[in-house]
Amino acid sequence: MKKHLIVISILLPLLLAQCSSLYWHQRAKDSADIFTLEFQTQSYGAAVRTGPVKLGLNHKSRDGRSLGLRGGEFGEFDDQDFSLFLLGSDLLFDQKREKANPTKESLRDQLPTTLKLRRKDVQARSPFGTTVPLQKAQPVFKESKTKNRFAPAHHQTGIEVSAGLYFGIKLGFNVGELFDWAIGWFGGDPFGDDLPFNPNELPEKMPESIPGAQSDDGASSQ
Repeated sequence: MKKHLIVISILLPLLLAQCSSLYWHQRAKDSADIFTLEFQTQSYGAAVRTGPVKLGLNHKSRDGRSLGLRGGEFGEFDDQDFSLFLLGSDLLFDQKREKANPTKESLRDQLPTTLKLRRKDVQARSPFGTTVPLQKAQPVFKESKTKNRFAPAHHQTGIEVSAGLYFGIKLGFNVGELFDWAIGWFGGDPFGDDLPFNPNELPEKMPESIPGAQSDDGASSQ
């Protein structure tokens, strides 16, 4: 009996500490979700977006760079914006990373980023707030599967201002994320972006590569 009590007395504080660490990580992410501050290159014009409605004349090329805070993440992003009066689109694919050779890519390099795991990537069009199906063929006699799908809920509650003349800036405040942040303190998660683990700790627990796996160089040398 005493041994069980000793084990419980050791494991319980560790478990509580782990849960507490994850809780504060989730609250920090929710706090960062509320704001957008992004510095851009190859950005021209100006536009304002309130939810699914965007107004202005603006184009930010995907070839340009984007650095700052967006989707709860600090870093470099792969994005593209376009607006022509009320028509336009917002594309946020993921954080940029080096493109390694897939045959030599380690397990850690293949992990999706936190932005992707928390579903903060966006492909939306204005003024309807639906996903962008530009790359998919539109059948004549069959309804498109992407036709009526809406962009993520957090995109519909954001307010953003973009302006640039080659060098640009994007500022944003998200009312829905503020609500998600407030409810999160009491265990709620309206946007479903609280991960059950800390993604920053995951790579440390994984091997560099699959045991026994060989690269192209190794295969060719045999």
